[in-house]
Amino acid sequence: MKTAFQKKAYSILTALVLLLTACTGAVFSSSRAAALELEGTGKADNPYLLSTAAELLEFAEKAAADPNICATLTADISLEGETWTPIGSYAGTFDGNYHCISNLQCSGGRNTGMFTNLEGTVQNLGLTDVHIQGKNYVGGIAAVCSGKIINVFCEGDITATSSAGAAGGLIGQGKRKYYQGAVLQNAYHIGTVTAKGTVGGLAGRSDAPLQNCYHIGTVAKTDAASEDSAGMLVGRLGDMSETQLQNCFYTAGNYSAVGRDYIEPEGMQQAEENETTKLEKMLDTCRRARFDCLVILGGNGTHKTANLLSEHGIPVVTLPKTIDNDLWGTQVTFGFQSAMNIAVEGIDSIHSTAFSHSRVFIVEIMGHKAGWLTLHAGIASGADVIVIPEIPYDARAIAAAIQQRAREGKRFSIVAVAEGAISREEAAMSKKDFRAARAAMPYPSISYRLADELQKITSQEIRVTIPGHFQRGGAPCAADRLLCTRLGVAAAELIREGKFGNMVAVQNDRIVPVPLKEVAGRLKTVPVDGELVRAARELGLCMGD
Repeated sequence: MKTAFQKKAYSILTALVLLLTACTGAVFSSSRAAALELEGTGKADNPYLLSTAAELLEFAEKAAADPNICATLTADISLEGETWTPIGSYAGTFDGNYHCISNLQCSGGRNTGMFTNLEGTVQNLGLTDVHIQGKNYVGGIAAVCSGKIINVFCEGDITATSSAGAAGGLIGQGKRKYYQGAVLQNAYHIGTVTAKGTVGGLAGRSDAPLQNCYHIGTVAKTDAASEDSAGMLVGRLGDMSETQLQNCFYTAGNYSAVGRDYIEPEGMQQAEENETTKLEKMLDTCRRARFDCLVILGGNGTHKTANLLSEHGIPVVTLPKTIDNDLWGTQVTFGFQSAMNIAVEGIDSIHSTAFSHSRVFIVEIMGHKAGWLTLHAGIASGADVIVIPEIPYDARAIAAAIQQRAREGKRFSIVAVAEGAISREEAAMSKKDFRAARAAMPYPSISYRLADELQKITSQEIRVTIPGHFQRGGAPCAADRLLCTRLGVAAAELIREGKFGNMVAVQNDRIVPVPLKEVAGRLKTVPVDGELVRAARELGLCMGD
């Protein structure tokens, strides 16, 4: 069972696929009863709050009558067993609030997707287990979009059957008629997009730019004789200019980024048999290319590989890039501060709902083995409890902290949890037993298990929010831009001086070279008695123990 922003993604990052048809614009379910009373008024300053499939379906009914209404998700929603009919023209704001809609399936409509014609905004939403099939324009979010889709991902299969149509992982067609700017920002699709006519991993056709987007998966064209286009990102751009694709990428496939440039699949690389073979092929590629220097950006795994290449005579210089900030030898990695800003913004947004509804919210932050991101974001955003992998948690201690806040009149709490958090019981296990226990765990992530544990102890309502891969995307913050500039200059100086086999790092606020052999295979974790953990405890924050 997938989790919302952790299950194979926002990973990546859920399947709300609202069926879009041209002739009908109401959502219905055969099992629905009478109309529900939704919390909120549907206005921009007081949107409808949706937490169940029934409430989502009721909102779709209301949107068919009033396309300007707004809504915000307050929980992940599964549409399994429900029938969805696309919302027609929509001009309001639909805010996923970093939640996911899963099991959205639809087929047979002329124009199909979450919306038939999106003129408003869809943001902060993940869709998973999506299966949408239509005739003409088909997209995971919208058949036709002239509005904005921001911080959104869709995972699943999209199909258009008409030779005159267009299919995209997110939108069938993007238009600039109403919105002079990008229709897709900080968005991605994972899965297969298939069409008889125009087809693209993100958009079938688009007259508007796409910014900070990517597609991972397959693009398939069922009518090779058709004159329409196929591209791994966009089947056809309005002016056929790839300048409309700003900071977008895709995995290798049968097509180029934009249609009309078909690439034969024979040149695709096959999976390697073992690590030795991989290294040999990398070395062979480097030597045949006669690189003057190989500049590599990445985290722990990347630096292990870089060190191997360096040990085999390849001139290598590396830069530390990971949102986890767990790379040994440097105070900070670029990407960390941008991800922290996103995590802080997510927790900040949760505060108002937690306060107004007197609820406990668990916010799951990325970080499998190191808790730097959770610790920094938790302190910066005013979380009440911070749980990191380096400090095994006791659910009873966390429950006691929540109950103490309640006795003090603070009827809400924010718990920031690293995705790699472990309990005291798990910390005492062998690696083998731990892996077996996690494999048998009936919860999609550690946050859901902790929520269940806390609810049983406190009898208080616990909600889980997982920003997931949102933390890995978007525009970098100013601090990261400055850091990248400093690191880039230092790397260029090393190359000019021929000082290869080094990583450029930050130490004592200075950029210095660190030998790759000292970095490779070493993990930088949060010191449990370090200054930042002590500061958190002095502030009265519970560290889970």
